[in-house]
Amino acid sequence: MYIEFTGEKAHAGMYSWKGRSALDAAEIFLHSVNMMREHVEPTARVHYIIKEGGKAVNVVPDHAVVLLTYRDLERERVEKGVAWIKDMAKGAGLATQTEAMAVDYFGLHDLLPNKPLADRMQKHFQTVGLPKYTAEEQAFAAKLQEAAGLKPTGMAKQIGPIPNEPTKGGFTDVGDVSYITPTMGIAVSAVPQGIPLHTWMATASHGTSIGFKAAVTASKVLALTGIDILTDAELRKQAKADFDKRTEGYTYKSPIPDMIKEPSGLPDDMRSHGTRSQLKATILKGEGDDSFGPHPHGHSHNY
Repeated sequence: MYIEFTGEKAHAGMYSWKGRSALDAAEIFLHSVNMMREHVEPTARVHYIIKEGGKAVNVVPDHAVVLLTYRDLERERVEKGVAWIKDMAKGAGLATQTEAMAVDYFGLHDLLPNKPLADRMQKHFQTVGLPKYTAEEQAFAAKLQEAAGLKPTGMAKQIGPIPNEPTKGGFTDVGDVSYITPTMGIAVSAVPQGIPLHTWMATASHGTSIGFKAAVTASKVLALTGIDILTDAELRKQAKADFDKRTEGYTYKSPIPDMIKEPSGLPDDMRSHGTRSQLKATILKGEGDDSFGPHPHGHSHNY
């Protein structure tokens, strides 16, 4: 989500009462988000950064931007959380007499499992086996574990069983694919046991022969499973039946708003629909998502 507050700039020492702080609005909004944490289900995750919050300490900030991610087990729960967060942005704008805009500009579905494909992939994984690590690679893995305060056990020594239905994890656009067609993937560890992702130790491991061997192993298992899908009509039938059962009564719709036509991270000069300010203008005209709240100094209006 992209949350933006627009206030009124003023000299913070001499004329602070003439300003309306967008940063105050962002702080109230984020305090509300953190109060929300007590009342969401344990599967929910909320995290954010303040991307913009002012340029100079002695100036009342007239612009603040928060980037926020909300996750949960399924789309319905996420959509409820997003609606709540939009209400928080609206309330923060009202409390500070600033204009608030909250846009859920990107979204994903959860990853839908497929038992027949998982069983077949596990069979091929057992056949291919884990990568064969050299003594040097194991020693490097142990050093990374020691740096993380872990017992130096090195890389995984056996293939784990198929896990139960997933209840936590990261996010991937493969989730949306899985609601359109039967889908399955494989995880081959490219980090030593116990090393968390998004750490320097994980990055150091991914970029070595350890990471290369993990990628090759996964590719072999995917290729063998792909051959089976092409040649085994019964497997296709079972995978389709499992998919139909899991999606019964559900019609897929992309969670990305229609107004978003290209990746959100593109620089302005690569955007076919124009700059971010032009996109904001589209939203404010009512063609996109939510913008709400009074203008600075209490002149209220809604979009």
